[in-house]
Amino acid sequence: MKITLVNISSLNPAEYNPRQISNKQYEDLKNSLEKFGCTIPIVINTDNTIVGGHQRVRIMKELGAQKVPAVRVNLSKEDEKELNIRLNKNTAQWDMDLLSNFDIVDLKEWGFKDIELGFNIDKIEEDKPITITIKEDDAVLANELYEDLKGKGYKVTIK
Repeated sequence: MKITLVNISSLNPAEYNPRQISNKQYEDLKNSLEKFGCTIPIVINTDNTIVGGHQRVRIMKELGAQKVPAVRVNLSKEDEKELNIRLNKNTAQWDMDLLSNFDIVDLKEWGFKDIELGFNIDKIEEDKPITITIKEDDAVLANELYEDLKGKGYKVTIK
């Protein structure tokens, strides 16, 4: 597969593309593209229809980029649509043990939400009494969370 730089103005968004992103996802992607550039090539078909990377192209255009890296495929329209869906649907899960080696503040700054990191305490209000229930199969991790939250003054139970 060959990566080439292509003019953004020559690319055609696929009208059938069902992928949407939230405002938060847009901002996270924009921040990444501003900092690192377009490091993942756009997938385009032979007629310059964008198969994968619609949001990156849109943001790069807004940022004033003239060209983006792209990989060209030669697909029928039926296969093009299938690849479009597969590229957007095929997402992996995080290895939480490895992810735990990263600083939580960094992960949140890079776009993670508390709930994605296993915490569901986004909406705790300081002035209201609340009990946090930890549901964790790993007893060591459950006890660490218990002690941490208890140390912060929360009423905590483990299930």
